[in-house]
Amino acid sequence: SRRIPWLTLANDHERTLVHTFVEHRLFVSLVYDGEAVFGLVHEALLRQWPRVAAWISDHRQALHIRSRLEELARRWVWEGRSADLLLPRGKLLEEARELLGPAHITLNVEVTSLIAASIQKVRHADQRRVGILTGFAVIALSAVALGLRAHHAGTVAEQHRREAEDLMDFMVGDLADKLRPLGRLDLLAGIGGKALSYFGDIRPSDLPPAEREQQARALQTIAEVARSRSDPNGARRALLLAKTLRHVGVEQ
Repeated sequence: SRRIPWLTLANDHERTLVHTFVEHRLFVSLVYDGEAVFGLVHEALLRQWPRVAAWISDHRQALHIRSRLEELARRWVWEGRSADLLLPRGKLLEEARELLGPAHITLNVEVTSLIAASIQKVRHADQRRVGILTGFAVIALSAVALGLRAHHAGTVAEQHRREAEDLMDFMVGDLADKLRPLGRLDLLAGIGGKALSYFGDIRPSDLPPAEREQQARALQTIAEVARSRSDPNGARRALLLAKTLRHVGVEQ
């Protein structure tokens, strides 16, 4: 039932062959829908000619796929080449892709266009998927990097806090012990004020027992410095903070 346009013949050898078949009345030539075409006189030729029958048997699967693709291509063209009618990812598209390669099965323009457009659509979908996955990967890596940076910043901040406390403890402890015999605790007045302000901003419950005791001793030295400068209010505040630190330790 197939009618093949003469224009699809690729060279003189093919045209000579078809002319020979027409002359021997194995093919028929006619005009169909205003176009010169040719086809079989009778389909019995496909069954009775051993060489043709063997060729059909060898390529039966490919011929079946081509027939299905031609039907899909006709609908695709009829529907205005809608993207919704392109071949989806899967077995049929892979079989169609194979027909585009070196093969003995010819495909019409509509079928080759359908296959090419379907492959392009799948390729674009793959690119979008890769782009989305890459975006998620970048976001995940950024989150990990920010988390590590925050953790590092927290670690560095904690280290600096401990260094500052050790330095302050030295100044109101060891340094005070050296200045006390000289009667020059007043030299620690500025340091004592800053230390008192710093200790006042710390929640005692957030500190381990050893640090609470260390700060309590430092506060006692600050109170001593305040008394030496006739600052009873500063001394009272430092002693109250020291008492609070030790009271928290007793409760726990």
